[in-house]
Amino acid sequence: MANKIDKLQKNYIRDMRVVQPVVQHWWSGLVEKLGLDEATRRWPTGPSGHPSVIEVFRSYYFEIEELNLEAEDEFEERPPKPWEEMWGAEDDDEAPRVEREIDRLIYDMTEKAPDLELLVFGLVFVPIGLDQNDESC
Repeated sequence: MANKIDKLQKNYIRDMRVVQPVVQHWWSGLVEKLGLDEATRRWPTGPSGHPSVIEVFRSYYFEIEELNLEAEDEFEERPPKPWEEMWGAEDDDEAPRVEREIDRLIYDMTEKAPDLELLVFGLVFVPIGLDQNDESC
């Protein structure tokens, strides 16, 4: 799974770099027209609030979520040991390997793509919701 997540992250970085010039041009024009204070009042997350940034983020968020769900489905949980056997012993059972989407799509950018850091760090509220079935939307 790690290889798939790494590939998704590389594609995410590529796609964010594609939209970055357009978004920066839009933001610069907005600041020039309205001034920084007014532009920030209207768009408190700055360039991160641009629909193109949100669209790319959401697309990859859902792809990582799908891989996490697959990992959980493929995980075979062993039956629990009696508590008497576990007392004082390390629990070395495996757990399904899942990735936090925001780690890969926001926090990793400091190291993996510093040129995108300011663009994605404005995503202070993850633009993902839950529907009536508690599924991401």
